[in-house]
Amino acid sequence: MGAGSSTNEIPYSVQETVPAITKRTIGKLIVKYCGNEGRADDPDLYVTLRQMLQATITKLDTESPETWKNAEIVIYDQRGNDFCIRSGDAENKFVVQLDEKDEINIMCTDRKKQGMFSWVKSVTFDKIPSIFGKPAAIEHGDASTSPTLNEDAENKQTDDLSNVD
Repeated sequence: MGAGSSTNEIPYSVQETVPAITKRTIGKLIVKYCGNEGRADDPDLYVTLRQMLQATITKLDTESPETWKNAEIVIYDQRGNDFCIRSGDAENKFVVQLDEKDEINIMCTDRKKQGMFSWVKSVTFDKIPSIFGKPAAIEHGDASTSPTLNEDAENKQTDDLSNVD
């Protein structure tokens, strides 16, 4: 987890670039920036940042893991400071901020456009016993005991010859 170095990034007060945004990476950021028990230099600020990061952890479950491999989360605290977490090309953008009642809001501001058939990636054809799957003999590991088409034809010819009088 280090600072990003891409030239097209917006400079934030604090910016962390991670391979994927996960509960574990956000947890590490909480410890790094807020400490285990908080910080003495400005407790209100770090308590709010901790709460906002924890709310972000909760948000992770509402989106697919693929979303978080290519995302940017910008957190704005009560003083307007910004804290950015980036992964991949940051095509899915989220903002975390306090509303007028000091409640934490998390919203998606930009989402990567997905193709019409992007769901196909998640389908595994191995489980479908159809033209997409393996033949039953191979799938169950008994291919050696199953006759091939050539063997079937040879057996049929032998049977036909034995029936000739």
